[in-house]
Formats: sequence, structure tokens, C-alpha cells
Amino acid sequence: MSNKLDIPKFLKRNGKRKKFRKPLTEEQRNNRIKSLVKARAAKPDAKNISVHIEVRNLPDDHPTSLKKVRNWIKINKEERDGLRKQLKTKYDRKANNRYNILDVYVRNMEAYLKTGVWTDLFYGLNQEYKIKYKEMQHELE
Repeated sequence: MSNKLDIPKFLKRNGKRKKFRKPLTEEQRNNRIKSLVKARAAKPDAKNISVHIEVRNLPDDHPTSLKKVRNWIKINKEERDGLRKQLKTKYDRKANNRYNILDVYVRNMEAYLKTGVWTDLFYGLNQEYKIKYKEMQHELE
């Protein structure tokens, strides 16, 4: 026989017993909430240092602003992940094509945030707008 006590599985963590915390009193809980609110208010806004400076300085109403592109990345990643799960159960050529398109589009948007250069031919939430090129330098005559 072993001298160890039988510990339920949910209390075991890698062979160790789970340490229980003492419950907080209402006063302690309110004090912690107040200190958290105070700390969050004192925290400065995010500086977005990893984002290219030209992208950072674009206004929110610009077609490829930081706020819009981050939203597009989030939504397209969700759709891409759903397609990945679907492809794991059953292969479908159309779903695989859509998955690859979304994967490249998300990578291009993430690269845009780092470099400030939009490399994709389309932009928008569902790639509904096409990039218009403009001449940057005139030819020499």
C-alpha cells in the first residue's frame, strides 16, 4: 500500500497539489478593483512601434488605415481558420483555393503594417477594391 492520499484528478497539476487561495473579503476586493482602475487610467496609449511610421500616421478614414487593416486581418484570419478546419475533415478544391487566397492576403496585410508597402492587388474587407496605380516619377525625355 502507498502512504499517499488519493487526490482527485482535477486537483492534480503535474503531480502537485493545487494551492487554494483564501477568499477575498469585500473590502479587499473593492481595494483591488480601485487600484486596477487607477493603474489602467495611468497607463499611456499604445505607441504601435512595430507598425511602420507612415501607416501609423494615417487618419482613421484613410482606405488603408491601421484601424481598418487590423480589423480586416482579424476577420480574414477567422475565415481562414474556419476553412482550415473544414479542409482537415474533407478536402475540397474550391475551399483550398479560398484558403490559400486568404492566407496570402493576411500575410500581405501583416507585411504592410511592418513595411508600409501594400503588395496585394486588392484591398478591403473582402478584397472588393482594386489598387489604382499612380505614376511616381516621369520618364526622362
